[in-house]
Order: sequence, then structure tokens, then C-alpha cells
Amino acid sequence: MSAASPAPQIYGGDEVSAVVLDTGSWTTRAGFAGEDTPKAVFSTSYGLREEPEEESKEKKDADGDTAMEEKQTTSEKRKHYYIGENSLHLPRANTEIHNPMHEGVVKDWTAMEQIWDYALNKSLGIDPTEHPLLVTEQPWNSRANRASAMQLAFETFSVPAFYIAKTPVAALFASGKGTGLVVDIGHDVVSVTPVIDGLPLYRPARRSLYASRFLSFELQNMLETRYTSFPDTAYGHIPTALKRPRYMISARKVPLPVNTAPPAGAVILRNFPNVYTPGPGVPTESFRDLEVETRIVEEYKHTMCQVADTPFKKDNKELVDSVPARVFEFPDGSNFEFGALERVAITEALFNPKADEFKMDRFPVPSKTEEPIAEAAAAAAAVAAAAAAAAASTTKDKKADAKEPHESTADQKPAEPAANGASKEQTAGQASGATNGAASTGTATGTTAPAAPPVPPPTPAYMLNDVRPIPPFSRTLGLSDLIVSAINACDVDIRPNLANNIVITGGGSLLQGLTDRVNQDLSHALAGLKIRIYAPGHVTERSCAAWVGGSILASLGTFHQLWVSKREYEEVGPDKLLDRRFR
Repeated sequence: MSAASPAPQIYGGDEVSAVVLDTGSWTTRAGFAGEDTPKAVFSTSYGLREEPEEESKEKKDADGDTAMEEKQTTSEKRKHYYIGENSLHLPRANTEIHNPMHEGVVKDWTAMEQIWDYALNKSLGIDPTEHPLLVTEQPWNSRANRASAMQLAFETFSVPAFYIAKTPVAALFASGKGTGLVVDIGHDVVSVTPVIDGLPLYRPARRSLYASRFLSFELQNMLETRYTSFPDTAYGHIPTALKRPRYMISARKVPLPVNTAPPAGAVILRNFPNVYTPGPGVPTESFRDLEVETRIVEEYKHTMCQVADTPFKKDNKELVDSVPARVFEFPDGSNFEFGALERVAITEALFNPKADEFKMDRFPVPSKTEEPIAEAAAAAAAVAAAAAAAAASTTKDKKADAKEPHESTADQKPAEPAANGASKEQTAGQASGATNGAASTGTATGTTAPAAPPVPPPTPAYMLNDVRPIPPFSRTLGLSDLIVSAINACDVDIRPNLANNIVITGGGSLLQGLTDRVNQDLSHALAGLKIRIYAPGHVTERSCAAWVGGSILASLGTFHQLWVSKREYEEVGPDKLLDRRFR
């Protein structure tokens, strides 16, 4: 009887002690299923230092924190990984800061293995072989990434059971809903995903890179270049203050008045070669950028910025005057007042990315090969038209080949648009190179060889098993417009239910006034629908909603049927499991 029972049944109920791991572009959350909050929250970024094998045997990590090492036999170098808040933010020489995530999905599985190891073995202090593991993924995650996650869980950490939950579904589950519209404002990506009865709808989903990192980019640009609201004595000082993160400051001699640059000698900087590093050298530029973003820009964002209820215009004197000036202190002790333009107008970038207030065109938006939704539809139409043209030319090619074989190449020219259309469709589906390069329509150059039939257009990338049918990143739509576009792309019958169950989550949604602005915009744009927004007031509940949903899901007694056991993985194999369980 026991032999016939499915292995996953072992992992049902409250006694499971499953582990939930939610890795985002900004932070990684780890904890036990059934708990209200994650036990460990740490930066996803990590420090990496490489050194020759001979040196690594003599040197040890002086900070006392975890320094995970990976021996590279081919390059004869050893990699030192610095993960976790205490270890990551300690200045070191020759240590570069990296992030294994790109646009919400994993791009470096070697580094991700180190992060999982830190989360499971160091932060939680568990034996992974005794705990089922639930991880989250974005809807646009690739099949290859899901296979890598499964392989890492079963083959490297030997977990007894494994499951991949979709981030919007988990976030919606945390709010106690099965149907709704999940607006996830993360660090790298803003995504809007309709979910019906626990199943995400891929085609109406929308996403954009105008997220929290974009706002940080604009804030740093503003702090470095914009001084219209500062007195003459402060001109040129903000960049200096911004380039002095807290780790550089040894002492500040006197408190400084507001809008006053520190006099010479008021700030004492640390001597890095003698203080922090075992040898000559100073912290890298990537480390300084990390400290500026995490210790200055992020602090400014969450203490100074707010979102206006209506679109902000600097010539609206009443609106400008309604925003009081506020003082922000930089690590070097300088204090400056920031008014409406620096506190409110800057956040307008999330709702109107093409506004020219702060020259936002310098932000690295999706590459020009990634087409917006309208262009993707046009590309699909081009593929269909090219296919029809290729089919029509087949008969003509055969007749021409019978008389003049040397004209075969010229006769096939009408088939060339199929290649161009296929290229556009590949980029529209975000999976370039997935079609085995079937875009060539040329034939042999010999005069006696028969002409090859026109090559049919490749299967669009969104129809391949590797990529779900999610439209590409939008390059023009702001936050509210993304939501409106996603709702309008759904069937008319489900729009009222989605509009009445909008869940806003993600660390980027914590800006003061953001939910009120979204509600105001949607009420005007979707006047025929009743708008109801659910946004938890607790910081942890909102920024860790996907983890909380995964925690609830993995602790349910009825969830045991969804676990994939290691035995099933070994018997069935990852390919069939991906098709059956994780499509």
C-alpha cells in the first residue's frame, strides 16, 4: 500500500517544514512555510573577488562573515563570494559587485547556487535534504531557467520535494484572492498580470522596465546635476556629497547649517589601504555605486519622495506650493532643502516615462530589438503575409526552374520578407535565436541544381515551449497605462472582476501616495468599471507578498499533490516534468 502511494503525500500538512525561497532583483526572501514573514531578507547582489590559487591559500576573510569560495581549476583562480548584508557592505579591494538577476529572471546560475546555499545553510541553518523547497518565478521566466532551478534543487541540494510557484499567483494568494489583477512594482520590472482562479493569463499581461531602478536612476541624475532650488553656496556640492557614501566618512567635525557646503577639513575621509584591505588598493567603483544606491538614493526615495494625486506640472503653482520643502542630510553632514520639483515631479517618471523634466531618455530602456506591443502585432501580421507570399511563389518557382534554373535565386526574392518578419516576431516574443536559424531562403549557386522550395517562416517565439506568450516590454506606457492596457486586453466579461480586485505589491509600491494616484487614474480611464485596490499597509506584507503567498500555499494540507518528489524527478526526468507540472 505504501509503495503504491505517491511520494509527494509525505509532504502534506503543517508538519512539512517546507522552505519558501523568493528571489527578486533587489532582495531575496527565505523562510519556513506557515510563518507570517520570511526569516531572512538580504540583498540579491553579491561581491565577487578572484585571486590566484597561491594567494587564496594564505589569505583569510578578516571580517568574520561568510565568504563562500569556489575553486576554478581551469583558470587557477579561486572565487570569493560575499553574500548577506554584513559581508556585502564591507569595503574590500578588488571586489566587484554583481547581480545574478536580469529583468526579473536569473541570468547567472553559478552565482544563484551560492545565494541559495547562503539562504538555506547559513541564514536558515537547515539541512536542505530534509525540507521540501518552494521557489517563485516570474511569468516570463524561460523553460531553460525552470529546468536549471529544478536541477539545482534536486541534484545540488538534494531536496526531497520541489515546486515552482508563479509570483503573481502567490502574491494574489497572500491577499486571500483567487482572481484579480496583480501589479508588481519591483526593482527591475513593473508587471501587470491578470489571474483567473489561480491561473495567470499570459497574453493580456503587461510589463515595463520603468520600475524602481528607473526611479533610482533619475534620482541619482537629479542629485548630481540639478541645483535650481539651491543657493549659490551649494552649487557643485551635491555631486561631491553623493560621491561620499557613508563608508568613506571617518568623522564630521561640526554640524552644518541647511544649504551650506562643509568647509575645508570639516569631513575626514577614511584611509582605505590601511584600514579595510589586507593589501594595497581601494574599494571598486561598483562597490561605491552600490553604497550610493542603497545608502543614499534609496533612503532619499523612501523618506523624501511622494506621488501627486494628479499628473504633476511644474507650472501648476497651487500644486507646487502644496508640497512643503523638506531637508535631507547626506552622509558627509551636508543638509539641503528639496521642494516639490525634487520630491514630487521626479516620481512622475513612473507614470509618464517620456516626460522631459529630468532627461529620462538616458535610462537604458529595452534594446531597440525589443518591440512594443503594437509593433509585435504588426510583426505577426508581416509573418502571415510573408507566408502567403512564399506559398504563392512556390508554383512560379517550379515553372521557372524547369526552363531557366539559373533564375531560381531571383525568383525566390519574394520569400525574403518572411525572414525579416520572423526576426521581428522572435524579438517580439523575447526569445531570439530559439528558431534554429531558419530564416535563410538562398539556394545553391550551381546552374543545374533544382531550386529549393521556399523555407516557411519560423514558428513565432511566443508559440515555442521555451517562452510563454507574454507581450514584450513596453517602451512607452507608464504604470497606470500598463494597468489599463492589461484590463482592456482581457475578455469583456472578466474586466469588472479584475478591476474590482487589483492587488499592488512590490518594494517599489511603497512610495507615499502611489496607490491613491493609481486609483485616481484608473477611475478616469475606466469610468465604467468599479475600481478597488488592495495594497497592504504593512511594509513586509507588501514587499514580500509573493513569499507570504508561497508560505501559505506550501503549508496547506491539500498542497501535497503538487509537490514534485526527487524520486519522480529521477524516474520521469526534467523535460516531462516541465511539460506536465510547470508549463
